[in-house]
Amino acid sequence: MEANADTRKLDATKPFAIISDVHANLEALQAVIAHIRSGQATKIICLGDLVGYGANPAECVDMVMENCEVCLLGNHDWALVNPTVGFNPEAAEAARTHRRWLAPWMPLMRARKKRWNFLTSLAKSFELPPLKFYHASPRDPIMEYVLPDDVQLGPSPKIQEIMEGLEAGCFVGHTHIPGVFTSDYSFLVPDEVKDGYPIAGRKALINVGSVGQPRDGDPRACYVLVAGESVYYHRVEYDVRKAAEKIRASAGLSVHFAERLLKGR
Repeated sequence: MEANADTRKLDATKPFAIISDVHANLEALQAVIAHIRSGQATKIICLGDLVGYGANPAECVDMVMENCEVCLLGNHDWALVNPTVGFNPEAAEAARTHRRWLAPWMPLMRARKKRWNFLTSLAKSFELPPLKFYHASPRDPIMEYVLPDDVQLGPSPKIQEIMEGLEAGCFVGHTHIPGVFTSDYSFLVPDEVKDGYPIAGRKALINVGSVGQPRDGDPRACYVLVAGESVYYHRVEYDVRKAAEKIRASAGLSVHFAERLLKGR
């Protein structure tokens, strides 16, 4: 069992929620947690990227620590303590900004130390047999992007290798584009699986979308519920403009991040 996961608290036969890519968007995370708590799920798995882009990294880390039974390592979490290789200049600057905001520079910074220890001990993968969970991809749990383009013109070697290695349902985030990659190399967007996508006995790579920075043209926060051997997508309204204004007011964060929130891109 990974250091920050307690499998005793999770049961694949009972409803649970999966969130990902919070990206320091407190307004979105608060709305999603409230939506989850009002429904069937009592447990939450987070697939990472608590930081990056948004204005409230500390508060979001605290909420995840308090509400999620499992949290995995995302590439933006990784960038807090590693070189920002592969990041565009704006994302790299946001990572450095969040590093300054979060790192416990003095011994007595207890709250910061608790958050930092949590972020630097996150696992790269998690299993709740037969289901598997990663931030990005089974081949590269932190960095690899699996996109709809990988099936739109016929299956890419990447998606073929991934699908051949699966034994059941596998959940990822990272791209911020929700949808299901099926074993016959289709990509189903959430509107195509409104009544749920059954995963019992099926291979599927399920992208749960993003809580804090959706990129499918819908600015509402996104997460999934796993219940009754099916996956259900949920979109949640939140105060997007407030989250965007806080980014604009924060030194070290690009206004481009605020504009993306408003457009869901």
